[in-house]
Amino acid sequence: MRIVEATSPEDFDRAADLMREFLEWTRVRFRDMPEVVDAYYDLDAWERELNNLGSHYTGANGSVLLAMDGDDPVGCVALIRFDESICEMKRLYVSDRNHRGGVGRTLCAALLDRGRELGFRRMRLETGDLQVEAQALYRSLGFRDIDPYRYHPQHLIDHMICMELQL
Repeated sequence: MRIVEATSPEDFDRAADLMREFLEWTRVRFRDMPEVVDAYYDLDAWERELNNLGSHYTGANGSVLLAMDGDDPVGCVALIRFDESICEMKRLYVSDRNHRGGVGRTLCAALLDRGRELGFRRMRLETGDLQVEAQALYRSLGFRDIDPYRYHPQHLIDHMICMELQL
């Protein structure tokens, strides 16, 4: 497995496909709370983001990383500028067939390095309260719980965990 930064339209399309797979996985994980998923992921905004990954997550504003098994993308993660010193981890996803193989940890480590390279001092993230595997991974990397750092309605906040790491 190797980690590559998305640079071509094909790379961004592969990442978008994995991110769509992530949303479907989220719908299964939160199947008893579809209203929470629908409120957090505005589908029109979601598709606009996925169709424009190459303009939103590039240069000094961010990065998209892909985990590749040969020519097959098996995971992805992104970072985006939050402000001058803080970036945000977004869209970590590893395909089901590659769970428990260290792909998520490898993607996160590469993204932390990328955040440092871009000059950020802190990385933040939001995750769901039922995403216990992701929470354990983030904590093992040194992330600590913080208060919500952007506005969300209370019914979403009740199901969110926000974290931050000093880079």
